[in-house]
Amino acid sequence: VVYADLARQDYHLPLTEVHCYYLAPARYDQVLLVETEIEYVRRASIKFLSTIWDDKKETIYVEGYTVHACTNGLGKVVRLPLDAVEKINPHSKAVTGGGVVHGGET
Repeated sequence: VVYADLARQDYHLPLTEVHCYYLAPARYDQVLLVETEIEYVRRASIKFLSTIWDDKKETIYVEGYTVHACTNGLGKVVRLPLDAVEKINPHSKAVTGGGVVHGGET
């Protein structure tokens, strides 16, 4: 699912919650790897888990998550479009999901 496609359909994902755990210091100009996966998709929200590693994936620098509401262009909370939910979690037709999806476009 490409965010720009959702925005063109007047769906937006404003940040409603963020948690960040700094585990080790990174240095300026250091190459880092950012991994993000979806923990859950609910009727009108989505939660992303993120981990920041060194480029060899030996050291974790940061772990955290963000929760986003789904809104329309007027800022009203709306349900995520079903086609997007099915692309994110093709094994679940329920919009109240709870499964974890690894990899792929988010």
